[in-house]
Amino acid sequence: MRCLRHVQAGLRCPSVFLEDSAHGFLAIVLLLLGVLLGFADINLRRSLATVRALTARLRQYSEWSLGRGILDRAIADESTLAMQRVSRAVLFMDIRGFTAWSEQQAPEAVVGLLNQYYRVAEATLGEGRTIKIKYTADEVMAVFAETAMAATDGSRMLAAAQRMLAESNLAAGAGLHHGPVVEGVLGGVGVKAYDFIGDTVNTAKRLCDAAKAGELLISRGGVQGRRTSGRHATRDHCQRQTRAIAGDGGGCLNASANARQTPAI
Repeated sequence: MRCLRHVQAGLRCPSVFLEDSAHGFLAIVLLLLGVLLGFADINLRRSLATVRALTARLRQYSEWSLGRGILDRAIADESTLAMQRVSRAVLFMDIRGFTAWSEQQAPEAVVGLLNQYYRVAEATLGEGRTIKIKYTADEVMAVFAETAMAATDGSRMLAAAQRMLAESNLAAGAGLHHGPVVEGVLGGVGVKAYDFIGDTVNTAKRLCDAAKAGELLISRGGVQGRRTSGRHATRDHCQRQTRAIAGDGGGCLNASANARQTPAI
């Protein structure tokens, strides 16, 4: 009771409480603890903000490598990264005469044109519509689940690229093929990448190489798939000309040329 009365008296008059050296020491310790806890809270908030920013940055880097759709699936289920055989529409576009043009330009000018070219491709392909977009020098590769979507977005991409490249007296061509691929993560121990392997990819690339400036070549299978691919099916109003493209082993691949794009330069 005596101690309690002493404490109550100290609370009513702090100066009386602090006259005792032990009480003064306790007050100083409590004050220092409060200051330390305040600094700890500030540092914790700063650390959390740093972690959030780092997480967002790492996610962005992962999206650049994998693509947003693939990354979201991988976070939900890592097994989706395993190699698997699926049916895909593969679209290629590249710049005609790019190597000869780039040899006459400063590296900074080449990089500037490529970045603008990539931005045009990304904007016209549509966020979330592609499974993956891959850039290799002047080549754009886009993989779709449905052929109709690939043909529509490929036409828009090529037309936009033609308008942009015309300022530099350049042009682009594109090719589209639909078929089976093996997709997933492949590589060594420390370096891996999500990629697409198979003759479908090779055929789409050959169509792109064979396309004239301003032309989108679609394989016969791609044209048929475009007309029948579910809710994205569209009636084909483009003027088309069928021609044979040399394939592997001396064979021929029938392709249809989409003439809707901007005329060649």
